[in-house]
Amino acid sequence: MRTRPYTGDDYGRVISFLRYLYALSPDQPYWLPARWEYAAYLVSPLYLYRGYPDWTRSIRIWEDERGAIAAIVNSENPDHQFYLHVHPSHRRLEGEL
Repeated sequence: MRTRPYTGDDYGRVISFLRYLYALSPDQPYWLPARWEYAAYLVSPLYLYRGYPDWTRSIRIWEDERGAIAAIVNSENPDHQFYLHVHPSHRRLEGEL
């Protein structure tokens, strides 16, 4: 398992991962893809406008040995309230996240 910062190239992969998580467990508190899109296109510019670091700097991705996304951590506000999106087979990562 490896972790790395999010890049703009990850956008489509993250959207797919969130769709997959929702299909597996619609009752879990994962973000829907539309919320990620909202954050990417509205929250991120608002961060910069208000003088905060770029929103995408709050995002980390964990990938398994095949390069598939296993988990994502992100914030949505400058107060650093973080959201965890973890594939059910990788729940052991939650302590690290």
